[in-house]
Amino acid sequence: DEQNFEFAASRDTWVRVVNFANAPDGCLHIIDMYREVIEHPDSLPPAIKSRLDLNSGNDRGRIYRIVPENAAPRRRTDLASLSAEMLATVTGHPNGWHRTTARRLLVERRDLAAVPFLRTLPGFDALATLDGLGAVTADDLRRAITSADAIVVSLGLRLLENQPDLAATMAPEISALLHHAS
Repeated sequence: DEQNFEFAASRDTWVRVVNFANAPDGCLHIIDMYREVIEHPDSLPPAIKSRLDLNSGNDRGRIYRIVPENAAPRRRTDLASLSAEMLATVTGHPNGWHRTTARRLLVERRDLAAVPFLRTLPGFDALATLDGLGAVTADDLRRAITSADAIVVSLGLRLLENQPDLAATMAPEISALLHHAS
């Protein structure tokens, strides 16, 4: 709950948090550029630029690893060795790194054997994987835009943008989104 504070905040003016990344073990990595000046030299007036060391801190970046309280170490899984069916199920994993990696592997392999399994799964990652495999159907998009999950609806609409004829056949479903909770 970040209602009353920022998760990544510091009084140190050199802190430049540039990214957060889910790790396979369930930890969160925070990438801190940690530099004094991040502005491009061309954007600074000469009077200010003359008083700054524009390279100050270029050797001080940091990566923090945030571990959940009472976390048990997780067993490593070699996702690359999994079958198409198993990778399809991993697209529903609670850890974002696993979902993204499973999706990437299936798309890189162009593994169409995963398609029937992906169609049985709800959610953004299954639909995104079907799209990456070039296997999205009208039924997939109709399910997406009638989903209760706003993120799935959004992806379904984005995919429909490239198919105006199909979108026209779904006008009632699309119009109903005016009343979607999100």
